Amino acid sequence: MRLTPKRRDALTEAAQHPRGSISARTAKADQAAIEAMGFAASIDDCGHQLEDGKDAGEHRSHPHFLRITEAGRDAIS
Repeated sequence: MRLTPKRRDALTEAAQHPRGSISARTAKADQAAIEAMGFAASIDDCGHQLEDGKDAGEHRSHPHFLRITEAGRDAIS
């Protein structure tokens, strides 16, 4: 997998979003690739990543959204 121009644009847009959300306009295949590369994850408003094993389920009930990760921010800088 590689960071295509379309994927880079989605990450750039997310980096500018107040909560780092990945746009719903990003194709599902691109979302899956961005996640697989570690550039995005399902993250809640508290900053906890779903299924990261660190929250012991405390934040599982919070709404999680596909958002840019620090690795994603690093990839576009």
